[in-house]
Amino acid sequence: MTRNYVRHWDVNNDNLHFDFYEQRTRDPNITMKMFSSVHKVDPNVQLFLTDYGIMVHNMAQSLRDQAMLFKSAGVPIHGIGIQSHLKNMDTDITAMKARLDTVAEGCPFGLRSSL
Repeated sequence: MTRNYVRHWDVNNDNLHFDFYEQRTRDPNITMKMFSSVHKVDPNVQLFLTDYGIMVHNMAQSLRDQAMLFKSAGVPIHGIGIQSHLKNMDTDITAMKARLDTVAEGCPFGLRSSL
């Protein structure tokens, strides 16, 4: 239904925070398989691994490591997406930049980042 209409796709959002599909299927590699399945259906769509709390909860290294693991396993991943809810908090710009830099370390081998 969305084939050739969608340019970017968050395949499994918030996978670091919730392992719903891994628990339901009892398959620790289900997210990697999801990326491969979406790629087979529409090889032109850019596939993103996205999570929230990267800027606030300092999960940047975990997201970067997961993306690098997927890429090294041959999973068709094209980018890393970052989402955050910054309301009602003091924003430490230096810490936020450091976290973005950490995620960006996962991008040199062809991944894109998206905010």
